[in-house]
Amino acid sequence: MRIAIDGPAGAGKTSTAKCVAKELNIPYYDTGALYRVFALYCKNEGIEFGDMNLSFEEIFKNIHIVQDHGIFLNGVDVTKKIRTEEISQLASKWSSLQEVRDGLMSIQKQAAEHDVVMEGRDIGSVIIPDAEIKIFLTADVHDRAARRMMDLMRSDKKVTYHSILDEIKERDLRDKTRKVAPLKAVPDAYYLDNSQLTFEQTVAIIVGLAKTYKPKS
Repeated sequence: MRIAIDGPAGAGKTSTAKCVAKELNIPYYDTGALYRVFALYCKNEGIEFGDMNLSFEEIFKNIHIVQDHGIFLNGVDVTKKIRTEEISQLASKWSSLQEVRDGLMSIQKQAAEHDVVMEGRDIGSVIIPDAEIKIFLTADVHDRAARRMMDLMRSDKKVTYHSILDEIKERDLRDKTRKVAPLKAVPDAYYLDNSQLTFEQTVAIIVGLAKTYKPKS
C-alpha cells in the first residue's frame, strides 16, 4: 500500500507519517528532506537562489542523498542540520524551481514503486497520483505556528510566536501560488484538519483508513 500525505508547513506531516508507517509496518520516506538537503548543499557551497548562471546538472552530479535511519548528504549525516528554520525557508524557495523538482523527482518515484508512506507538498498530485490512500493534512495557521514554536523551543532555539507565524504564512503563500506543483488538495484526497485533534487521534484516523481500504473494482 502506498499512502500519500500532503499538507502545509506545521501540520505535523512528518511525525504523523513516521508513526503511521510504524503502525502499518511499511517504509516511511521523507520527500521534504530531499529539498532540505538540496538547500543545505547550496548554502554550504555558496550557491545563491536566483543565480541565472546555475548549472543544475552539475549540482546534481555532486549530490548523493541517502535515507537510512537518518538523512545523509554525500556520506555525512545531516539529519539535524536540515531541520533549521533557515533551511526550511530556503528549501521552500528552491522547490519552486522546475529544474530542482525534476532532479529530485526520480528519487521519489523510485521509492514510490513499493509500499511506502510518503509525505510532502505534491505527493498525491504529482509523485504518486495513483496512491491507494491520499491524505491532505492541515490545521489552522495559528495552531501550526504554536506547534512549530514548541518544537523549536525544545531544541533550545530562541524564537517568537509572531516570527514563526509570519514565516508560515509566507511559506503557505509561496507553496500555494508557485507555478510548479503547487500545494493543493487533490479531489480524491481525505481532507483531515487536525486543529482539534491529538497526535494520536490523527494517526489513528489514517491507520483506520488504510486498514479498511478496499480497492475499486
